[in-house]
Formats: sequence, C-alpha cells, structure tokens
Amino acid sequence: MRRMLAALCVLCCAAVPLAQRQPESPKDYIREQGPIIALEHVRVIDGTGGPAKADQTIVISGGKIAAIGAAGTVQ
Repeated sequence: MRRMLAALCVLCCAAVPLAQRQPESPKDYIREQGPIIALEHVRVIDGTGGPAKADQTIVISGGKIAAIGAAGTVQ
C-alpha cells in the first residue's frame, strides 16, 4: 500500500509541469504592434523601493524603453 501511494505521488508531481501551458511568446499579450508605442497615464513602480509614480508616460521603441516621464512632458 505504501509503495502504491508513493508511486501515485510521484506520478502526480511529475504531471503538474506538463499540465501547465507555457505562453508561446510575449507577443501573445501585446495587442498593438509598431516601431514606437506610448503607454500613457500609467503608474510606474521602478523596483528600487521608492514610491510609485502616478500619471506617467512610457515610450517603447524597438522593443526597449526609450523614455519615461510625467504625462504630457515626454516626446
């Protein structure tokens, strides 16, 4: 009985990663495609522990962040 339970546990644990669908690419989550994309009026959390910055604009050019700043001030 103990051996059967152990085998069942191993099978269940091995099946979990196989059951989770991995996304094909980041493009699956992007609706707009273009050389330059601006995200306006967003809240930016930079990960340094500082406070979040509200009402910001993020400009993405060539797949990389080109500029971040207060809404209305970023070209």
